[in-house]
Amino acid sequence: RWVVASGGHRGDLVLSDLRTGRPLRSVPAAHKLSVRALAADPGQRFIVSGGTEGDIKFWDVNGLLAGASPEAACACVWPNAHEKGTYVGAGGASAIGTYGVMDVLLTSTHLVTCGADGRVLRRAWSAPHPR
Repeated sequence: RWVVASGGHRGDLVLSDLRTGRPLRSVPAAHKLSVRALAADPGQRFIVSGGTEGDIKFWDVNGLLAGASPEAACACVWPNAHEKGTYVGAGGASAIGTYGVMDVLLTSTHLVTCGADGRVLRRAWSAPHPR
């Protein structure tokens, strides 16, 4: 089965069949705010999602497709990896908001993320064991 992941502005995560386009599993409110970034590990066992609230979550694809609860299928969470913030613009004229995770890259050994906070983070990673 070929599976593609998508995220929404309400924080939803959806796994769909790539060939038919039909949704296979939806996780409403997987993130508190919008899902902004998604990546799959090279073995396609896990999907990592990044939200505008700053959290990064690892999802067990097989668990989701088998009907596991979102709590059980969420293999681990990196809370506030890229914090949301508000800053005063140049000259103090207006507020500028930054919104959490901007992009994620998942290799077999590392998770690399960048955020609206201006940071690029690299963290060693190995496939977590589903709960």
